Amino acid sequence: MVSMKTDERVFPYIGNNLAIDFLNTEIADRGGIIELLASPKDMYVWCQAAGLAVDKTVRNAELSQVLEFRNALKSIFVAVLDKQPIPQKSLSMVNQHLLNDSREQQLKCNDGKIELQPAQKKLSIESVLGRIASEAASLLCSQQLDKLKKCANPKCVLMFLDTSKSGRRRWCSMDVCGNRAKAASHYINSRQE
Repeated sequence: MVSMKTDERVFPYIGNNLAIDFLNTEIADRGGIIELLASPKDMYVWCQAAGLAVDKTVRNAELSQVLEFRNALKSIFVAVLDKQPIPQKSLSMVNQHLLNDSREQQLKCNDGKIELQPAQKKLSIESVLGRIASEAASLLCSQQLDKLKKCANPKCVLMFLDTSKSGRRRWCSMDVCGNRAKAASHYINSRQE
């Protein structure tokens, strides 16, 4: 997804979890897979939109590391969804990045409201991946893992945590896949009348 106004990537933040949103930086469109983290600038934009202040100088070598980590993380979540054994190599990579999560935090008062914020203003890519690894590990060890779902659209590759009251969410987004399914169903029903 590219914004027509700014020429910057627009990322789907529909996962209800930082690690899931990170996985969703690779999407399906018109039968093909689109890489939303195609450049170091894309990684910088994703981090900023996710609320992670990263050093602006993301290098190509770091981007390769980011994509390798995302693939490892995705293999773990796909294995969980498919009820398959978790790949040991992927688990080792997540454990390696967990060591880089430096969540030193401090309380700040903004407009009379107390907030907990990172003490470190700018994060390195290693720290960002450490934070994502920590979010993934917390999810993998929690009961929320039962709420992990893949979009019901067979052409979609996005995942999400179903936080709906009924637990019946099927689509990554009602604006995209859900709307397409409703329109297709309406079309079929109208032709049968």
